[in-house]
Amino acid sequence: MEKYLHLLPKIVANSSKEQFGDRNYIGASDVVKCERKFLLEKRNPIEIDPQTAIKLLRGKLAEQMAEELYSAAGKQYEKQVHIKHPLKEHIRATVDLLFKGKKVVGIAEIKSVDVNNLPAPYVSWVEQINFQMGLYKLNNPQMKVMGKIVVINLNSGFTKEFEVDFNEDLFHSLLEKAERLWNKWQNGGEGKAEPSLLCSHCPYKAECPVFKGDGGKEIPEDLLFKAVEYREIKKQISQLEDQAEEIKNEIIAFTGDNFEYTDELVSLKVSRVADLYVLDSQALKKQMPDVYNQFLKPKKGYVKLVIE
Repeated sequence: MEKYLHLLPKIVANSSKEQFGDRNYIGASDVVKCERKFLLEKRNPIEIDPQTAIKLLRGKLAEQMAEELYSAAGKQYEKQVHIKHPLKEHIRATVDLLFKGKKVVGIAEIKSVDVNNLPAPYVSWVEQINFQMGLYKLNNPQMKVMGKIVVINLNSGFTKEFEVDFNEDLFHSLLEKAERLWNKWQNGGEGKAEPSLLCSHCPYKAECPVFKGDGGKEIPEDLLFKAVEYREIKKQISQLEDQAEEIKNEIIAFTGDNFEYTDELVSLKVSRVADLYVLDSQALKKQMPDVYNQFLKPKKGYVKLVIE
């Protein structure tokens, strides 16, 4: 099958065209994009690679799974519902799942992820579903609209739901951005670079002004949350290592340095590691620099991350 993977981008492109048409409009997924990336995609499109195509197809599988679960639960819904701005044909959105009631309507956005822990939805997700909710309300002002982001990891089975309240101020700011994107797309104009976690996957990143020269110092909100999360996890690891060391010392205090025990619950083995002799590289470098340099070998560098 591997030799056919190069066909996946075309399969995804055909599926997208069948579902969304020629995309000659501004959609919900567009308004959450970086302006610069959106305009470059329209003017200088780059075909996605097979790996990206697989991720997009995985998203379709997550949607299908959610649809089948809601159907099995007896829920009535419409899928892939297209919504247009009542006055502006070029502003639209497509809702994954729409649940209609007499006075309340629910909008569900399905997201496929490869993580097993997500304390909060990404900012772009919240913006996307707010845009969908807002367009629906413009067409149905009498209805109350509720939003839900459904997260699914197809590999591990991890799932999570996030309730999203409609934010009218956010919606209007996204409407303004939609108009701005449309005007620049149709009439020409430079797009503003808007850093986010999605920059990691952007094919236009190499020439982005944010990351050139001494740039890269503007941190998106999502990344700040990730940095704080990383710092807290590292603290927990350090604390757990300290606790593990204390427990190890308690066990050895009982067993001594030569002990074995096995039952259905645990297998425990304690043994002494013999003393070792190690090379004093600093002393060798100082007293015999020629010998030291003769036996140096390259070590691959790495990216160091320090968050305090």
